[in-house]
Amino acid sequence: MNHTFALTLVALLALTGCRFDKSKRAAMKLVEAHFEKIAAQDYEAALADFEDQGYKAVSPEELKNKFEKTASRLGDYKGHQIVKWEVQPKRDASKAEADMLLVCLTTYSKYLATEQFKLHKGPGDAEFKIVSYDVKSRGLLGWVEQTPPTISPQF
Repeated sequence: MNHTFALTLVALLALTGCRFDKSKRAAMKLVEAHFEKIAAQDYEAALADFEDQGYKAVSPEELKNKFEKTASRLGDYKGHQIVKWEVQPKRDASKAEADMLLVCLTTYSKYLATEQFKLHKGPGDAEFKIVSYDVKSRGLLGWVEQTPPTISPQF
C-alpha cells in the first residue's frame, strides 16, 4: 500500500511540475513578444498584451505615453534577461487560473532598467495577459542629467 501511495504522489508531483513549467514558458513567451513590440516601437500592439482590467488604474493612452517616455529617456531597446520569476498565490483556489511575477533586467542604448510584469491567466483565457507593469531606471529620474551633489563628511 505504501508503494502505491508513493507512486501516486510522484505522479501527482510530476504533473504539477509540468503544469508550472508550461505556465512559466507561456509567461516568458508573452514577455518576449512584448519586448519585440517595444523594440519595434509598435506601442499599439504592445497594449494588446495587457488585460482590460489592468487599464483601471492607467488608461491605454497613459500606458502608451509611458512606453514613449521610456524609449525617449532610456534609448533603444537592446535586450533583456529574466532575473526573477515566481508563481503568485491564486485569487480563487477553486478556479484554474495562474498569476506570475517576472522581473527583467533590460538593456537600452542609454541606460539599464528593471522591469516588473505581473501576469494573469484566467480559467477561460487562452494565454497570459499583463495586469501590472512597472519600469525603474536612473534614466527616468529627472536629476540624472545633472551632476549629483557631493557630500563631504563634516567633523
